Parts: sequence; structure tokens; C-alpha cells
Amino acid sequence: MAGGLIEYARGQARTILFFGSLALIPVKLIQKFGIFLLPLAGFLVAGEVRNTARRHALFVWAIAAHLCVLAIFVVDLQFLAGRYVGLILLLATPFVATGLQLFCARFRHARLLIIALSLVLAAANVISTGTGKTHHINAGKWLANSGTDVAKVYIDSGRTAFHAGWTKAAVAERHNRSEIERAVASQRYELFVLEISRKDPPWESWLRDSALQVVQRFELPNKDAVIVAIPAGKGSKP
Repeated sequence: MAGGLIEYARGQARTILFFGSLALIPVKLIQKFGIFLLPLAGFLVAGEVRNTARRHALFVWAIAAHLCVLAIFVVDLQFLAGRYVGLILLLATPFVATGLQLFCARFRHARLLIIALSLVLAAANVISTGTGKTHHINAGKWLANSGTDVAKVYIDSGRTAFHAGWTKAAVAERHNRSEIERAVASQRYELFVLEISRKDPPWESWLRDSALQVVQRFELPNKDAVIVAIPAGKGSKP
């Protein structure tokens, strides 16, 4: 059965990739809505959808338009940052508010608790105490200023390509070591931009064995990184 699934996946790779990419949108929305999915779900099952949607038709059309934009974006660049769904969260405010109103009407004694919890969660959703993923931004700026021909760059980090302004760059599958080794052997590329996760197996010795020399490293304290490497013996980039 496993062999059959592998053969099917090979034949349907484009379809799987297409729908897998689109699946990032609902996943990000669920992640960002958090507990506010409860009042939104309450609104959807309360029988007020048509009336509320009619009153806020502009919001509905704006959500639909932004979903189309996100779909094109994620299919093209193969990634979706959480902040890109922020506009949908804002546009969904009337519907979440209606759900909260229904909750407050049903659970009158918990009204103040619901309002206080909503305010705390709303603040937590927009206030970040972390350092952020600045390694993509810094690597993107470095690439944008390097003057490198995009056609001669092997890159497997969609976020870095985006921050470099390389919207037309072909982004490879991340952490596909066999593909990277083939790309090195082909001698087509002058630069390799690789996204490294702290969860990945050790990569420094593998890079050396693959005849790649690191010339720039953009790393976070948690060890997530974007590295820029060149084939060994090519010299260093600016």
C-alpha cells in the first residue's frame, strides 16, 4: 500500500503541492483566531449569518478578495507568514463581535469575564515579546545588495527570497539534501541560500562533505538560520 501511495504522489505531485499550499491559509487563520473561533463558530451556527452578512456585505467581499490574494501568494511563493492573514482577522471583527454578543446574552453572569478575556487575547495577538524572524529579513537585504544574478542562485527559503525582492526566483524544496548535492554537482549555481531549522540534523559537516563553503550566516538565538554558501574553490562573495 505504501508503494502505491508513493507512486500516486509522484504522479499527482502538482496537485498535492497546490492543495497543500492552499491548506496553509486555513491553518494560519485557525492559529491566529485562537479562542475567538468559539464566538465565530457560535455566530455561524446561530442562524444570523445571512442577516449579518447582508448588513456587512463590504466586509464579506473584502474577505473573499483577500483570500484570493493569499491563495495566489502562497501558491507562488510556497509560504505564508501569520501577519499576512491579519487583514482577514480585522475584517472578521463584526462577525466575531456578533458571536460575542450572543455569548454574553446567553451567559449573562459571565459577561464581564468574557469581555475581559477578549481584550486580553486581542492584546496578546498583536503584542510580541519575541525577537521575530529577523534572519530572513537580514539575509534578504544582504542578497538584494549582493548584485548576484538570481538565475545563478539556488535558494530554498521562500521568505528570504521575498525579502530580497526576488519574486520570480525559483524556490526549491527546503532541506532537500540530495537535490542540493545534485545542484552543486551541476555547477549551475554560484550561490546557495539555505534555510536551516534548529530541528534539522547537523548540517555543518554535511556542507563540507557537499563541497559548500559558508560565506554568510544569519542566525537567531534559537539556532534557526539562513546560510549563504558557495561551491568550494569559488572564492568569497562581497
